[in-house]
Amino acid sequence: MGEMRSRLRAVVADGLLNVAILLTLIPLLTNILFLIAGTFQVNDASRPGSRVIGLSSLSIASFNGVVPSPNGHGYEIQFQLFHNAFTYSYPSAPLANTTSGILRAGPSSSMEPLALVELMPSILSLPANETRCLDTSNAQDDCSPFWKAVLANRQTPFRLPGYFVWSLAAMQTLSVLVMLLALTAEACIRWRPWWMRCQCWWGWYRRMCPLPKRTTQAEIEELDGHVWDGVRLWSYGLVVAYALIPVAHASLLGLIFCSAMGALDYDLPKRVSVDAMTGRGFLMTGWGSVTVAVFAFLLVFVRWLLTRKNGWMEQQMPLLAGDDVIDETAV
Repeated sequence: MGEMRSRLRAVVADGLLNVAILLTLIPLLTNILFLIAGTFQVNDASRPGSRVIGLSSLSIASFNGVVPSPNGHGYEIQFQLFHNAFTYSYPSAPLANTTSGILRAGPSSSMEPLALVELMPSILSLPANETRCLDTSNAQDDCSPFWKAVLANRQTPFRLPGYFVWSLAAMQTLSVLVMLLALTAEACIRWRPWWMRCQCWWGWYRRMCPLPKRTTQAEIEELDGHVWDGVRLWSYGLVVAYALIPVAHASLLGLIFCSAMGALDYDLPKRVSVDAMTGRGFLMTGWGSVTVAVFAFLLVFVRWLLTRKNGWMEQQMPLLAGDDVIDETAV
């Protein structure tokens, strides 16, 4: 009976670990997609010659502007903030080659969204009477309501400092590296456990290091699975942290961005809005990947409980079979 329990515990423990490894691939792929979203364009099959922004549904935030919509309550062009880009989309553009564009790609020293928006008159060849106030910086000159609102916000422009711009891409890159490191550690535990020994030089750091402190290869390879599950708890815990921090950071930045861009509404006619909003696709995908990472960590934690010498499952078996144990004792 005891041998059967041990086998069952081993099978369950291995299954939990395999599922955790597969789940870890989800936040890894998600962070890679966040890094490349908005940095490329693809052909639009519905309109020959036009292009759309790649992975546009993963934008952190967006707002509309420039060309009034037919209903008069909004705008046709959508501007989107990504981790590594700032783009525009104009599906109803008269010219197919202006249906979308990348206004900024890659990290920069700073980013001022409205300064990038002011590139649109030259891109779309807008009539001079719609944008004359931008050239003269005089609101009394000819201008459409949107450009007057942009001009009104020139005095106190919203600008993303360099560390914000760099940190968006840097955090995602670091997150990808940490998750790859966790998967590499898993491979080493299975096939090259000697590589996973603690090699810290400083005594204080060595005491904090979660890796085994044994000195010979034979000692490392003789360690049981429970010791390595303790190492896994550390590595999968890092996966959770580096899945959470970038998403929380980008979510907060999205709220700040929407608040700043939404301020344009105060200078627009009544019932006209730029519809600044955070990206639903980003929020669902980002926080979904965090949830998956947490679940993977919990699976590893349950495995750690199961691989103890007096495993959690063994502790529960007598309780589940309590009546049988009592009857056997009585006999």
